[in-house]
Amino acid sequence: MRLVLRYAKRLANGTWEYRRRIPKSVKELLQKGEFKRVLGTSEKDALKNYPRVNGVFEQLIARSAQEIAIQARLTGPETDAEAARAARKRLRELQQDIVFVGGRQFPATDPEAADLYVDSILAGYPEDPETGNPTAVPKSEAMALHALVSGTKVAEASPTVEDAKRLYIREKLNGGLKGDEKKAADRVIRLVGVVHEVLGSPLRLSDIGREGAKEVRDTLADSVKSNGSSVAPATVKRNLNTLKAMINHAITELELEGKVSNPFNKLPVRGLNEEDTEADKRDPFPMQMLIELRERILSSCNPELCLVWRLLEGTGCRGAEITGLRVADVVVDGETPHIVVTWHEDRRVKTKSSRRHVPLSGDARAAAKEALSLDREGSMLFPRYGREGGADAVSQALMKHIRRVTENERLVVYSLRHNMKDWLRLAEVGTLDQNLILGHSLGGVGDRVYGGTPVKLRITSAAMRKAYGVRIEEEKRARAAAAE
Repeated sequence: MRLVLRYAKRLANGTWEYRRRIPKSVKELLQKGEFKRVLGTSEKDALKNYPRVNGVFEQLIARSAQEIAIQARLTGPETDAEAARAARKRLRELQQDIVFVGGRQFPATDPEAADLYVDSILAGYPEDPETGNPTAVPKSEAMALHALVSGTKVAEASPTVEDAKRLYIREKLNGGLKGDEKKAADRVIRLVGVVHEVLGSPLRLSDIGREGAKEVRDTLADSVKSNGSSVAPATVKRNLNTLKAMINHAITELELEGKVSNPFNKLPVRGLNEEDTEADKRDPFPMQMLIELRERILSSCNPELCLVWRLLEGTGCRGAEITGLRVADVVVDGETPHIVVTWHEDRRVKTKSSRRHVPLSGDARAAAKEALSLDREGSMLFPRYGREGGADAVSQALMKHIRRVTENERLVVYSLRHNMKDWLRLAEVGTLDQNLILGHSLGGVGDRVYGGTPVKLRITSAAMRKAYGVRIEEEKRARAAAAE
């Protein structure tokens, strides 16, 4: 029986080859039109190696498409530092070339050959009709060719705020292409726009200075919201922290320690004190209001939204942690029913400590069982909301009901996490166990104290059952008080 593998062909010499066209969308980036790999010298070898080689091709195209999307996201002229990095890479390539002059062979670095070689490269560019000089030569190419002819290194360029922005979005926010990372990237881009508006552009990192950072701070503090109200000091602090993190990342990755300091470090914010910070936090719902909200939502919302609310209330999870659940992340049977909050392609969790197993108890377990029985196509637990922007859609829909019940701006969907925190405290659950359930930082203590996941899950399940018992007792008291 003849072996038939798509994109695979047996050559005249008996070797099997994988050969596939590069899609037009990424051809320019990859600088080639075909992808070729040897699969082996026999059908057995070809069959064995085909899945791996085909996977390499698919990953190459996917990564290239993502790179193009990131480049489109980070539009703008090439910075001097980017040009210098590209020029150094190009110079290394040029230095490996061989040049033939008068029948003799020279390395491209030889002074006798370098001029001729550079002239041959520049001949491929359009000429200025008046001067005869080549035009449209990319900055990085010109820098590399100059270094080759002069026998020097590519000159270093001082990194700018724009360089820091692009580096941060690319490396810390995965290009800022979707979900929370897109929101974060939008915020970085907006804040860098403020920096440029205040201090000018291009702006070297070394030229910001403490006074410049203060000017940026004051501009952020004097801005107003779309409704005309003033920006809270805590918001100003968060924005400054974003700029600080961006510059710290650039200092580390571009090896600027000792050369550039971060002027946003320890920058005071007018009107910000301990009391303001505390007031900026959300409050838990009073039990009587929580009962009213629950009854309102469960009687008027679509079935999926009702289940999401019940899981939010019963687990203390963040909205995106619930809407991002897959069917495979839900375990409702056994001694320790739970949900798994973890990273996957459709949901990136907030921090390492946010990746966890959250116990299911009482109504949360019942809601999870009902969610598993929903009609669906695909792997997401909530078909309607298990998508990009799904968590925002849930938040907006639930906030409409919350605002019908209360105008208190400190009471929002996130308040359910504070309710869970209070129930855990009232149940006398230790801080470490609270953090394991809610996904707060453990500082490495959790693994040292508890060891593996099964042990941690048994302990946190017991803690969650206690918290659920407290919640039930609170509801009983609230209903009794309302009936009097």
